[in-house]
Amino acid sequence: NYGYNWTLPFQQGTAAQTISNVGAVNLAWREGAAIQYDPIAQAPFFRYYDENGTQHEVWFEDAR
Repeated sequence: NYGYNWTLPFQQGTAAQTISNVGAVNLAWREGAAIQYDPIAQAPFFRYYDENGTQHEVWFEDAR
């Protein structure tokens, strides 16, 4: 399973970094980010700011 780590705000021509499910959960834990669940997309996601103050949004697959 996998996910994507997007830099915000999204800019045309930029690509997200791929991340494993375990990597995404570990990143959320490290950054103190609350994992939310989007019932329409049926996927978990979270947002965090990196050390440079850049916001990220991470979406990943769920076993539901």
